Amino acid sequence: MRNKVSLLVHTCDGYRNFWPGMFYTLDFYWDMDSVPVYFAAEDVTPSSLDIDCKGIKYQIDPRINWINTGKGEFSDRFMRAVKEIDSEWIIYIQEDMWLKRGLSKDLIDELIECAKKENADSVKIHAVLYYYNGYILEKTENKIGSKNLLRYSDGDNFLLSHNATIWKKEYILKHQREGEDPWQNEIRGSERMSSEPHNHLHYNINWYCQPGMAERGGFSKEFHVYAHIVDHMKYMDLKFS
Repeated sequence: MRNKVSLLVHTCDGYRNFWPGMFYTLDFYWDMDSVPVYFAAEDVTPSSLDIDCKGIKYQIDPRINWINTGKGEFSDRFMRAVKEIDSEWIIYIQEDMWLKRGLSKDLIDELIECAKKENADSVKIHAVLYYYNGYILEKTENKIGSKNLLRYSDGDNFLLSHNATIWKKEYILKHQREGEDPWQNEIRGSERMSSEPHNHLHYNINWYCQPGMAERGGFSKEFHVYAHIVDHMKYMDLKFS
């Protein structure tokens, strides 16, 4: 039976230092039985990983569906991963976007039902911060709880950012092209999406690390604060469970 929505964690093997924190925070905050998780690496397999949390061996949750995309450029690996997922909608995140809280199944359902009703192509689900100055947003009358959904204005807009987004699977695949690195993918993908009528919504919520635990391939400032907390939380969880 096809899932309505799944979570895709997209990564590359060179960023495996960020994987334990993602696994830990998925354990803490994600309901894997309600919304399946897919983890798309290149060639590394779960059985080859040896994750140690402060002296205690950690096992990846067996409910995580592992995808090996093989090597290649960002967009090629991304398309291979998306095609492996049998869901109408895909929540996209990356390996350094460690969770700080969960998204309830009810909220996800509401967002998707709203997207269907408005015939939306995607719903971005992250906090709008000052450095996302490429977003051109307008308020709508649609509400989820006490929050009004925002809409990306017509015409040129920054539509294909790699921040957390609920994508309609067929739409995101339609606007992918082979051979694009992450930056080209965002810029050229946004241009492709902007060149035709589009309908993208935004639900303003802070639920994961923004801008992320990685910065230019290294550890960000947030990593040096949050990683210690996450490690200790998982250590205590493993020690007493």
